[in-house]
Amino acid sequence: MINLVLATYARQMEQYMGSWLRQPEGLVEVGAIGTQDEDEPCKIVISLLSVERESASGITTKTSLASGRFAAGSFPVIYANLNVVIAAVFTAKRYRESLTFLSMAIAFLQATPYFTTPDGTKYTIELLSPTLQDQSNVWPQMGGRYYPSVACKIRRLTFDANEIKKTLTSVGDIKPEVGL
Repeated sequence: MINLVLATYARQMEQYMGSWLRQPEGLVEVGAIGTQDEDEPCKIVISLLSVERESASGITTKTSLASGRFAAGSFPVIYANLNVVIAAVFTAKRYRESLTFLSMAIAFLQATPYFTTPDGTKYTIELLSPTLQDQSNVWPQMGGRYYPSVACKIRRLTFDANEIKKTLTSVGDIKPEVGL
């Protein structure tokens, strides 16, 4: 499910940016930032920072249904938010170009505060404002190298074991696109 959400958002950002920019190797991808064994891809990279429980829905407990001699129980779904970083991962020689890419990514964020996955689920995304201290703590965890970036929150993923099984079956039939 997390892969589907991030890949959908990256694909939509790629389409938006592609209307102004052309780059044969693509403009946006989902991936790890700061891996030391790879060269900078010179594109926007969307990477998961953390998953946090959505607390606005409150805490729910196991539900039980009883009918005569039969009883069934189910555990409540889990609502979560994704904290992601959208970074312009470019070589030092292309730093100014990376700022243009990041500006376009922020413009897309402003123009598209929500998006829908292929299964019809709607998510919202919003810009976060981490402190300089928070930022300085994140980059060492991601490989030590800083890239121009913004942090965002994607809200209200629903984790339901039965639904995830259905999603995994349908995602397994989809061939991955190059760069996503």
